[in-house]
Amino acid sequence: MKLKDDDHIYVLGRDNKPNYKCVNCDNPAEYICYECLGEMGELTDAVYCRECLMKHDHADDDAGFIPNSPRAGVCGYTGDEKMEKLKIWPIESNKSLRISKP
Repeated sequence: MKLKDDDHIYVLGRDNKPNYKCVNCDNPAEYICYECLGEMGELTDAVYCRECLMKHDHADDDAGFIPNSPRAGVCGYTGDEKMEKLKIWPIESNKSLRISKP
């Protein structure tokens, strides 16, 4: 299907929310620490729930929502801010990308 004589391909949405568990407490994870990902090398070793990320050393420096993409965890890919703003699936905590420590 073409959109207004446009030959570009568009991703309208993804159905499957990733099912990652927080590395600290086993609750559903919504955030990824990119510094930990670089150190550990595995996406599943670098995902956190909001509460655990707030206590994490890299919370404000190098963390963000787990991107809605099959490329999550691929070196150099941090998601698309416009897609994150669309919130294809709801972020349970509905909180900002930046996590300010108390």
